[in-house]
Amino acid sequence: MMIQKVYRSLVTAVLVAISVFLVACSSPAVKTPPTYSASQLEQIHRYQGYLQQVRDRFPELQKLIASKNWVDTRTFIHGPLGEIRRQSSYVTRLLLPGDQKQIEPVAKQLYESLEQLDKAAAEDKSTLAQASYKEAEQAFSRFLELIP
Repeated sequence: MMIQKVYRSLVTAVLVAISVFLVACSSPAVKTPPTYSASQLEQIHRYQGYLQQVRDRFPELQKLIASKNWVDTRTFIHGPLGEIRRQSSYVTRLLLPGDQKQIEPVAKQLYESLEQLDKAAAEDKSTLAQASYKEAEQAFSRFLELIP
């Protein structure tokens, strides 16, 4: 009887040691980094194309600001540029979390610059309007560069 107890204890100790060794020596599961699917990329590129077309119209806005045509400046901001926030939000939601983290502050800067430009146009502040335009233009270009 005594030998059986010792034998059982010895077998249990050996099995525990083997289990600990196997767990300690096993390699962690390798995670594959998240990637975009073909359909995600297609959707992203569709929105990107629209945003690029809007970005290509920025020189028109610059001419309106230079001529201090505030009514048409504000109309342009709310008309052709009015969809920027919604379309860029669609793009941002399609991006992977790491890419979203990079692009969100740039999008926020773009929105704030356009809002400030609109306010400057409403208040007939040419210098502020020109500075806001430059900020918006740079933020928009940066935003488009960050889209995969």
